[in-house]
Amino acid sequence: MKLLSSVCLCLAVLSAVSAEAPQWRWHEKTAQPHTTRFFRISFELKEKAKSAPVTFGLDDIGSIYVNGRRIAANIHMPPKTWHIENYLKPGKNVIAVQVLNHIGIAGLIVSGDILLESGNVQKLSSGGTVLSGTKADAGWTDVKFDDSGWKTAEELGGPDELAPWNRKGSVMDPFRAPDAARGTSRLLLDDFADISSWLGGGQKHTLPGADTPSHFSLGSVPDPRRDDGWAGELRFAFAKPGGEAAFHKNRLYQMRRTPRAILFSADTRGHGGSLRFRFFDKFNRRHLTKPVPLSPTVGWRDYRVELDETTFPGYSKLAFPLALDHLIYTADKAGTGHILIDDLFYIGHASSPGQQLAIHPDYHTLAVPPGTAAEMTFRFRNALNRKIRAKLLLQVLDSREKELFRQTAELELGPCAFLRRKFTLGTFRDKGVYSVRLTADIGTGKQTYLGWLGVFTPNGKRLNKYPMWFGIEDQEINTAPYEATLHASWMKLLGIDLIRAGFHGSRAERVRGSRTGYDGFREMWKPHVATGAALLLDFAGGMPPWTRPDADTPKGTVLPLNCDPARFREHFEHLADFIASMPSIQYFEWINEPNLSRFYRTGMYCEALRQLYPILKAKNPALKVGTGGLVVNHPSVTPGFAEQVYGDMKDYYDIAFYHAHSGYRRYIIDTNAAFSLLPGTGKRKPLANTEAGYRSYQGMPHLFYNQARELVKKITVSKAMNLEFYIWFMLQDYWDKYRNADDSFGLVTVDNQPKPSFAAYNELIRQLSNTTPAGASGLHPELEGWRFLSDKEEVHVLWPKQDGTVHTLCLETEQDVLLTDLFGNEQRFRPVDGIAALPTPELPFYLRMPKDSVRPAGALLTFAERPVRLPGSDSPLNGELHNPFRKTVRCTLTDDTGKRHTATLAGKSSARITLPCALPAGTAPGPVVRHVEIVMTRPDGKTVYSGGFRFPVSSALPITETAGPAITLDSEKQLMELAFDPTTPRWGGKTDLSARVRLRRDAQNLIFNAEISDNDHSVPHRNESIWKNDSIQIAIADDRGRLTEFTVSGQTGAPAVAWRHIAPDESRTGRFRIPLSVNRSGGVTRYRFSVPFSELGISPAKGTRFRLAFLVNDNDAGKRLRIMEYFKGIEGTKNPELFGWCILD
Repeated sequence: MKLLSSVCLCLAVLSAVSAEAPQWRWHEKTAQPHTTRFFRISFELKEKAKSAPVTFGLDDIGSIYVNGRRIAANIHMPPKTWHIENYLKPGKNVIAVQVLNHIGIAGLIVSGDILLESGNVQKLSSGGTVLSGTKADAGWTDVKFDDSGWKTAEELGGPDELAPWNRKGSVMDPFRAPDAARGTSRLLLDDFADISSWLGGGQKHTLPGADTPSHFSLGSVPDPRRDDGWAGELRFAFAKPGGEAAFHKNRLYQMRRTPRAILFSADTRGHGGSLRFRFFDKFNRRHLTKPVPLSPTVGWRDYRVELDETTFPGYSKLAFPLALDHLIYTADKAGTGHILIDDLFYIGHASSPGQQLAIHPDYHTLAVPPGTAAEMTFRFRNALNRKIRAKLLLQVLDSREKELFRQTAELELGPCAFLRRKFTLGTFRDKGVYSVRLTADIGTGKQTYLGWLGVFTPNGKRLNKYPMWFGIEDQEINTAPYEATLHASWMKLLGIDLIRAGFHGSRAERVRGSRTGYDGFREMWKPHVATGAALLLDFAGGMPPWTRPDADTPKGTVLPLNCDPARFREHFEHLADFIASMPSIQYFEWINEPNLSRFYRTGMYCEALRQLYPILKAKNPALKVGTGGLVVNHPSVTPGFAEQVYGDMKDYYDIAFYHAHSGYRRYIIDTNAAFSLLPGTGKRKPLANTEAGYRSYQGMPHLFYNQARELVKKITVSKAMNLEFYIWFMLQDYWDKYRNADDSFGLVTVDNQPKPSFAAYNELIRQLSNTTPAGASGLHPELEGWRFLSDKEEVHVLWPKQDGTVHTLCLETEQDVLLTDLFGNEQRFRPVDGIAALPTPELPFYLRMPKDSVRPAGALLTFAERPVRLPGSDSPLNGELHNPFRKTVRCTLTDDTGKRHTATLAGKSSARITLPCALPAGTAPGPVVRHVEIVMTRPDGKTVYSGGFRFPVSSALPITETAGPAITLDSEKQLMELAFDPTTPRWGGKTDLSARVRLRRDAQNLIFNAEISDNDHSVPHRNESIWKNDSIQIAIADDRGRLTEFTVSGQTGAPAVAWRHIAPDESRTGRFRIPLSVNRSGGVTRYRFSVPFSELGISPAKGTRFRLAFLVNDNDAGKRLRIMEYFKGIEGTKNPELFGWCILD
């Protein structure tokens, strides 16, 4: 069955709202190939709909309409959910669905719930009456359309009856009836063996000032009495009986299920008390279970909470599925202490292999020493009430997906059983962070766990003695003590200089004059101080409630952060004393990202900085007081905030702080923008980045390595630009904790495994500690990087300008050159006759040699023009073979066909050479690395050079009169997020932003046809700023690099427009009058435009080659949030060298 095909349409009508189980429906019992059907659901609403999530399953493909308006197009399996409440109205409504079948089975299945303003829920299902026909008459999507002549559609079966979807596990869960979805399996919620924490704290009758994790937390602790050796410790500090603490965890919240019951175990250690569970239902309404009394004895007890009318008030109003919102503990008596909780399970339906067999790794270490045997242990839990047999395949792969290790095993687990399995992986000689894949085949399907194995030598202690300091953030303020101590040990492994330590005034001094909160912070930071690192106290927010101004404060008074001035100063006197008692606190940051919050008005923020600065400095003269971490080049910043803080407040801070999470090229722009705002023209205030990271995303190993690449580039350029310090955000991913967070900025996964970025940071600290910046490297035209000096050596940090390329670097030197790769593998190159030739890696690397001992020697092989070829072509390359030595050598070059080319070259001379260059048909656009072998010998027979020489050949996109295959942009690999803050959601998938672009030519024009999927179309900008809209931005350069850049955008209430931003002739910038159209329907915007070759300075002749890059801008709600790129070079610095190539054919 093919899902995406050009097919005919069929017609069917759904009429009736039904509580019956959803059914697959079609016009005939047996679907005909290449046919068309349409469906309508007609129903009455007595009142306005508040929420209406409806799930549609379409096989093969189709479109959805509500009351005549198309809400989705090109929809196919698996099922997808749309909220249609904004399209509904009281009275009669119609949902119309157009479905296309290509071949094989076909069908439509629908299930939804409509929450009415009264709180009643109306069911929507394809299990009721369905009418069908074979003709789409005019107005068939409208409410008033007469469908009385259409037949009743055939029932094909329920969600578990139509193949192949009945074999796709949880895919059909949205259509299963609640009873069927509830099941009897044990679905793991948390067994605390992952060494993690829940978020939350005291809610009622808490001990005054007890607001840190040492007082209230829920997180993993070892417990040898449990089958996996772990339990959850819930700490509390209550002043009165009936105290409450509530905790939540995003990983559990995301597990929306239809559970029959909750299982858990508890050891209250004599404290007793009770637990309640709060849920969100399908409409995000909160529902709370009755209290479950806990035994006041010592020892583990098992509990089962039925989710029915007896334990769940208002159970009849629940709309499944449910999401666990909070676990709430209520104490019977006052006091401090802890209880233990473990093995939280749902009793429910386990429909997919991932639910039936849970796989998680044990934590042993982040770093396996090179040359020692590596081991990994995995935990397996069977959710089913029957035995499971699994065939296991464990693979270890390097950064190029080359398999390094493979092992198979078999596993047998009894009903609801647990076991561990250890794998001995052998010895790894080379340092690296290797991807690990464990695939389990349980007969009903397969699941694959993706993890990481770190093989490297940790620094183990702080190495750096002067700025730039290397920093990290961990948000230990939201981490349970055992996990926080473990994380501090990871910081010591890295050799971190500086820890950004989160602080809240309200949690330190909720009660006026109390030391309890301050003592809690001191206790929390003990393991971090023990690493030897300094602390940056990040006063993230949260002034104590007692600092609020009185009601009779005169209007117009500028208050420091909306606080009473005297009370504000009193709080900071207490804070200054606390800082003085902790010498490790060496920096102070005043509010996290204040210019992104409308709460922090510029005047009151500046007044607060003016008042707190002399107080902190009086008692801590060496403390460096900084601004807040201000965000630059962000669509949501408060206008003028950064300018006023950096400029007008220059006498009230010692160091300026900023944030920038973007990729390397945009990061340089953001950093320069921050520098430009600092007052003065000579020696300015120092600048530091208190929060900057980069996502690895999830599930695609090459993007994890890309995070490591960006880390090295961003931190290297920060040191080259003389920042005081750089704080990487963060130590560990936190998507498992924070509600609806999906971020992957961490150096360590939520399963406590090192990402490539952890080892990369470890090696960068080793290489750049105790060095000073000395400008750009300049050793090779295709390599970018920076040079640093120590007492006796120089260090170059280098990477290819174009990702995916490798080169051979020739250096004139009489000294050895040490090449160290991203993870710490070393190669020493000894010069022969004054020349050292080094093959460069794809990922960033380091060169270390004595000061001023090297200079570029040029390339061994160069070409008359940049090697660019069409896929399927075999035209040769004309180049020159160079002798970098001072004496005559005989050169033998063996090309990649095995043919030998020989030449005798005098010192520093060259000879022409012709090499074959065939690119296979179908080669994707972009660099293709070619490899030749070169041997150079002196007349006396001594070999002075023998090795490979690598160079890139660019595979070009052919531009013909018939459009070729679409260029597709639809994954994280092509994505660049531009806004990073808690209120900005990251990319939500293909419907949020994706593109299919086709290019062709005619005699005089380059013609673009683009389809952009975007669920929020926004075009607020005009003229030269239309690139900030939802738009497509094109850059084209001729063979000499002369650049034209323009944007095409729709406009609200006006015709679509193109604007030329850059042209070889500057007088021709501005409105770009080219034939174009922009049309939008069903969440898809279609762009059509033609650009005359004459406007680009490009000859229309066959064989003309030029450079091309484009990007798709995504503006949501008036803010430019992200882009997707076809080659780099537009966003950030304009660099045609990073574009792809095209050839007119």
